[in-house]
Amino acid sequence: RSYFPLHEWDNALGGNGIFLAPLDAGNLTDTGSSWQTEPCPEVPYFYQAGAMFAGQEGYRCNTRGITDLGRYAISRLMERGAIIEIDHMEVAMKEDR
Repeated sequence: RSYFPLHEWDNALGGNGIFLAPLDAGNLTDTGSSWQTEPCPEVPYFYQAGAMFAGQEGYRCNTRGITDLGRYAISRLMERGAIIEIDHMEVAMKEDR
């Protein structure tokens, strides 16, 4: 009854948290596109969100947030009392209410 809606790569539910820039190769292989990034939001967090990318300044986070399908799936899981593991979601998805 515990679910990771997102793990290492973007999927139909939303964007994954970016922790290491080289993992973008996996996202490209799995989804057919590289991560789209933006400067990470300044929100209190346990560690520095995002990753450093060559040729870009500062820590970068995934621009992909939760999708309509993701919102639906997570709400259904919540209705059933499931534990939703948010550890690998992008910061924007964690903040989305």
